[in-house]
Amino acid sequence: MAEKKKTSEVKQPELVNEKEYQSPYTGSAEDLLKEMQQEISPEATPLWQYINDNAPKIAAIVISLVVLIGGYTFYSGYREGKIDDAKTQLARIVSKNDSAQILAELEQFKAGAPSELRLATELEIARFASEQRDFAKAEEAYRYVMQEEKYSALGITAAMNTAGIAAHQGKYEDAIKIYEDIVSHCPKDVQSVVYFQIGEMAEQTGNADKAVKAYQDGINLFENINATDVIFYQNRIKELSK
Repeated sequence: MAEKKKTSEVKQPELVNEKEYQSPYTGSAEDLLKEMQQEISPEATPLWQYINDNAPKIAAIVISLVVLIGGYTFYSGYREGKIDDAKTQLARIVSKNDSAQILAELEQFKAGAPSELRLATELEIARFASEQRDFAKAEEAYRYVMQEEKYSALGITAAMNTAGIAAHQGKYEDAIKIYEDIVSHCPKDVQSVVYFQIGEMAEQTGNADKAVKAYQDGINLFENINATDVIFYQNRIKELSK
């Protein structure tokens, strides 16, 4: 008959009944403090004396820090909740059908919106203002994003929209300044577009030399000399050079 396999004996942890538990130290708090002080090396005695003498102050500082951290945590949670509510409100506003009403509500929303949503709000204002052909308001909104996000992808996009709207209003010099400011910060494929826009604006102001130079700068960025844009602007240069 095979021998029965012995099961390993595992000692179960003993639970402590808090009612029956007694501290191994039976002395007073003052006696415990003295014993701790005796165990501290002589080198650490000044530090111990400082802690002992200033214990109430140290305790007050610790409590203050705990309260401060707790307050900040509460505020952060409260702030995140406010932002989420504002995002929901913004989404509801732009989902409506009447762009004029949307634009009016966006202006009201912007006045009390969290700063984290300011850029998103300005972009929505620019979009619906353009739909309403309120180009002054659209330009103002895009210009805000352009300045806040300077030279970032979003900032460059906003700058190009700002310049485009300025040009639509006949403010060609303003458009040229914006394009010239961002062109060196644009990706190569966007730089050619910006140079061509500078040329177009320069033509509108009657500055043929500036237009020719901008068109040529844009052409120089193309590897394919047979590209449609290259051929088109080469012809423009020929016309302006007559």
